[in-house]
Amino acid sequence: NYIFRAVDMFRSSERYCPQPKQYVSGETFYILGRNARLKVSVAEKDSVEFDGVYILLNVKDPENEERRRRLIERFFDRQCDALFDEIVREVYPKFGKYGVEMPRLRIRDMETRWGSCIAKKGIVTLNKKLLAVPRNCIEYVVTHEFCHFIYSNHSKNFYDFLTVLMPDWRERKNVLEKYGTGRV
Repeated sequence: NYIFRAVDMFRSSERYCPQPKQYVSGETFYILGRNARLKVSVAEKDSVEFDGVYILLNVKDPENEERRRRLIERFFDRQCDALFDEIVREVYPKFGKYGVEMPRLRIRDMETRWGSCIAKKGIVTLNKKLLAVPRNCIEYVVTHEFCHFIYSNHSKNFYDFLTVLMPDWRERKNVLEKYGTGRV
């Protein structure tokens, strides 16, 4: 029974695991839990836009795979910067009243974690891969990491506090787990 559940979980998470990209029209990326198809077009000026369905990659030289990759990566980095900063600012007021200082936000590629917190230095780090998951899952990760400013470990008090602030955190965590192996 456990083995069948594990195989099912692996199969469902496979589709969210990034495959090597070539940055060509038709490839699928995930943004906030939804498919986004790449459309590559020749243009006078390099640019990337997202219309909610398509990532529109306009390039001067469509044959330059490295340039396509860099443009898409910069686009995703800007999306992470804006979205994660917005969510951190939305979550923070719940913690400010407990004397928590606004933390510095770091965003990086992480292999095994969705987020981490260095409470003594006032730093929260979020995984770039969170851009692929639904927004409410990102809110959960941010809230979880902020709770470490109050409780440094995963004690009963930590989870009781998390539950008071986000009663549905378990459901959000279950959705998040379908997107890969990161942990908080």
